[in-house]
Amino acid sequence: MTNALSLRDIAAIVSDHANMDLSAVVKTMELGCRDLNFNEAVLNFALAQRSQGRRTAIVTANMDVFSDVVVPAHRLDEKFDVIINSSNYGEIDKRVLWPIAFKALGDDIHYRNSLLIEDGRKEPELFRDCGGFAYQYTNDESFSRWLNEVS
Repeated sequence: MTNALSLRDIAAIVSDHANMDLSAVVKTMELGCRDLNFNEAVLNFALAQRSQGRRTAIVTANMDVFSDVVVPAHRLDEKFDVIINSSNYGEIDKRVLWPIAFKALGDDIHYRNSLLIEDGRKEPELFRDCGGFAYQYTNDESFSRWLNEVS
């Protein structure tokens, strides 16, 4: 996720161990990334926020394949104002990546006026410690219930 190994590097390792053609392994791995599903309630929420004029960002700790395959396959660059992927920065610490997103979103965006929706445990707590608002995503039903409670 820091770009120490690329998708192609990992495919080469798999190819060697499985005695498979490298290009077939790469193609299969990329196909799996094109077939990803997103948390529907969270995606719809983000799209609704953006349609109301709020700026949106994805800040993710992912491999190069996220930027190279997932973003274009799902047209995420058309759905979000900013996409920050750890492999593009050689850094997985979100406390380093969030400020990069804030800067790209504009001078008036910072922790105090941002909401993080995250499925991990660590990042929501870190985001709150930095002064932001955060929701730890578990499933679409719980997220939708939370949205109704805070609206």
